[in-house]
Amino acid sequence: MDDLQLIDDLCDRFEADLRQGVRASIEDCLAQVTPQRRDKLLRELLEIEIEIAAQQSEGGGESLSQQPVLVLRDSLKKRFPEKSDMIDSIVQRVARLRQIGDYEILEELGHGGMGIVFKARQQLLNQTVAIKVLSQTLLDDPQAVGRFRREMQLIGRLNHPNIVRALNAGTVQDGPWEGSHYLVMEFVDGVTLQQLGSSLRKAKQSEQDRQSETPNETPKTGHEHTTVYPSSYEFQAAMAKKTSPSDPGFAMESESVFPLPAACEAIRQAALGLQHAHEFGLVHRDIKPANLMLDRSGTVKLLDLGLGKFLDEQRTPGEHTSLTMAGTTIGTIDYISPEQCENAGEVDIRADLYSLGCTFFFLLTGRALYSGSRYDTTRKKLMAHIVGEIPKLRIIAPEATPDLEAVMERMLAKDPAERYCTPIE
Repeated sequence: MDDLQLIDDLCDRFEADLRQGVRASIEDCLAQVTPQRRDKLLRELLEIEIEIAAQQSEGGGESLSQQPVLVLRDSLKKRFPEKSDMIDSIVQRVARLRQIGDYEILEELGHGGMGIVFKARQQLLNQTVAIKVLSQTLLDDPQAVGRFRREMQLIGRLNHPNIVRALNAGTVQDGPWEGSHYLVMEFVDGVTLQQLGSSLRKAKQSEQDRQSETPNETPKTGHEHTTVYPSSYEFQAAMAKKTSPSDPGFAMESESVFPLPAACEAIRQAALGLQHAHEFGLVHRDIKPANLMLDRSGTVKLLDLGLGKFLDEQRTPGEHTSLTMAGTTIGTIDYISPEQCENAGEVDIRADLYSLGCTFFFLLTGRALYSGSRYDTTRKKLMAHIVGEIPKLRIIAPEATPDLEAVMERMLAKDPAERYCTPIE
């Protein structure tokens, strides 16, 4: 094994030990490489240990100016006095990477092709927020920058309890994030309906498996499944408070994956958010369970307006924006409307209602409307949205009333003219 490979292996083991709480010594690692390679290894090991200390600091709710980063810095300086400048430089770099303008990054909430979403703290107000940062690899991509700026403008126009609220936006002027575009939003403490629905489906399947293995066993309460997603039942309880057994189409007991009353309430709230967007002339174009967040009070909020468009942005024939070229498919295949499959630039709010119907189906079944081996390619799924048969709700959830089934079928109508005209209907 050459020296560079050895350094990589030592760093990997050192990081793994620290994260597992096992004592790891920089000095022991340095003793295993040649003298000429020790400076390189030392820098990498220092970066690993300081980075992990910073993450532990975040987990404890402390700022980077507090424990344990500074304690570690002072300890490292005593152990490696000739490397004091290097240690200071690393600590400062780690701290700066966790600073975007006036916001201190606390943890990563998620990431994708467009960028990263962080949980952060506005330092002067001590306000917890979510910051969406455009990936630095896309800063030279006009289409990506344009889409991100669109989201800033779209969310900035809206103010509704069922839509995530924008607080600030801008471009970082200096530091490691220089030139990066960011959008500051309210922090929603909760889970997406995608996460919750998938969790409930797994939990229900596990319960069915156990009951089939031990048919005489006393039925479980369901709370043993909280390890799959700890707050699933807390959210179910919150949603139950917002539903009533006397409401049309609601039943207190459900054989579906997501309890039917809660599923109906989630769709109702999402529709209210869409109605507000519709009143401002906005079409979301990417309604799906992953873009609907449920907070701990049982409130559903629309997320991710990056694919949205205003109806007043319609172009004359032959004129198109770079984001919505004619014939371009925009949206998520499992939840896309038939007309959006063909021309995403010319859709209206009824496309969002179709996607909301697909989301309703997912909440009740834990799977997409057209899924499984029969729809194993993108083309097959697109064709199913255009001409496929609409599944019967009462086969999925026998307790659903005919009226409720009619609502979902109307939402999922292939022809936009046969759907509801607005979400408020």
